[in-house]
Amino acid sequence: MSVLMAVNSLRDEPSLWPLYVFAFVSAGLYTFNRPALSTWPARLLESDLLPSANALEAGFGTLDSMLGPVAAGVLLATIAPEGAFLFDALTFLVVIWQIARMHPSPPSDENNDVSVEAIKDGFRFLRGKRTLQTVFLADLNAMVFGFPIALFPAVADRLGGDGVSPELALGLLYAALAAGAFLATLFSGRAKNVHRQGRAILIAVAVWGAAIVGFGFSDALWLSLVMLAVAGAGDMVSGIYRSTILQVAVEDRLRGRLDGIGMAVWATGPSVGNVESGVVASLTSIPFSIVSGGLLTVVGVVLLRWFAPGFWRYDARQPRL
Repeated sequence: MSVLMAVNSLRDEPSLWPLYVFAFVSAGLYTFNRPALSTWPARLLESDLLPSANALEAGFGTLDSMLGPVAAGVLLATIAPEGAFLFDALTFLVVIWQIARMHPSPPSDENNDVSVEAIKDGFRFLRGKRTLQTVFLADLNAMVFGFPIALFPAVADRLGGDGVSPELALGLLYAALAAGAFLATLFSGRAKNVHRQGRAILIAVAVWGAAIVGFGFSDALWLSLVMLAVAGAGDMVSGIYRSTILQVAVEDRLRGRLDGIGMAVWATGPSVGNVESGVVASLTSIPFSIVSGGLLTVVGVVLLRWFAPGFWRYDARQPRL
């Protein structure tokens, strides 16, 4: 895909439509890669090391979010778009070569094929398991109600000034979430010592919601950035333990199926959340949309605590769904 994009960039009049095809196909291919990648550590590591492994992986992800755009900008300025796409293709070849050198890890279930029935298996496994359902509901709660990223441009216009342009303010707002998440990973060494992981998830989601409320009330850029960084840290902690529960408490045969459901949840939640925040802001105001969304997230945590008391009591040393 990157090579084809480089070819398109070399044309005298590059077409726009390949950009949309590139984004669509790349996202589709990622859905095949991600479940295998995220469930593999459960085969390689002891269960008590999985929180640390997930924190490490998440740390790389947030570092990507901060450094990727910078690297892309440097490449665009030095070797033009076609050079940037070719460089991207070369980096993929290096990774593919390294993965090919690893020992194979065949599925534990030889009948574990890609099919509609396999998807149904995942949903059937979820039925009646409130503890496991709450892993997904906790993230949906935070993303649907407390995800105001669509409002960042409008917030940046309001917060810009005193030598800070709205464009710079907008860039800082986008970076603050990733920066907070990355800082959380730097202090995640004790993540493996937390056994009440369901409780940690709900508290982290409540922290996210409370920080979004603070962001909505803020009239100062520095305070807004601090609140977003706190929210990003809360989301990182929640993500570490959500991944860990799916890896430890689910048998190997079903891990990929459950992670596929998780991908659908984690991809849909932010999109719905952006629509929700935009609609509420258009009907009321931007601060009201942000604050109300954060408050609803906190209320959602309370409801989840009532809906799945077993999730609050979940102990990684004796995982029960």
